[in-house]
Amino acid sequence: MTTAIAAALSLTACGSESGSPESSPDSGQVSASGEQAAWQQKDPCSLLSEQDLRPYLGDEAGSVSPKRTSKFDRPTCEWRSGKYDGVRLALWQPPAPDIVTDTDKTVEVGERTGYITSETSTNCLMDVKAEPAYLQIDVNAADVDGGREHYCEVAAETARAALTKLGW
Repeated sequence: MTTAIAAALSLTACGSESGSPESSPDSGQVSASGEQAAWQQKDPCSLLSEQDLRPYLGDEAGSVSPKRTSKFDRPTCEWRSGKYDGVRLALWQPPAPDIVTDTDKTVEVGERTGYITSETSTNCLMDVKAEPAYLQIDVNAADVDGGREHYCEVAAETARAALTKLGW
């Protein structure tokens, strides 16, 4: 029994070395000292232009002030116009990626895949798997681009613009 306890403590010590990839700020994980990963320091409000926001906010795209938050260490930016129209971008790492990626509802986002959580004629919520983190986009608009069968196709173009600015 003493040998088993010593082995368990030995394994725990191996996993907590300060130079291990799990604790590196660039690895995408928060280090033991509480430092944020590099992706957590990105500003999602800088990722979309007025032109990127126009399909959702219309003529108000240039006048809407973004709202920054970082709930659960997920950098988030939200642009809202009126009661329904808006865009929310978040950078995050799902604790269990299969929960996000285990779906048949997908859309191409450049060379990446967008995993659709929900889609209606005026809303799309999807996560795009990228490295070192996922980009989540949630868009709503009462006046939709009428030439599209699936609203997430519009959101995919917006997500691609954000990923391009991130360099991911």
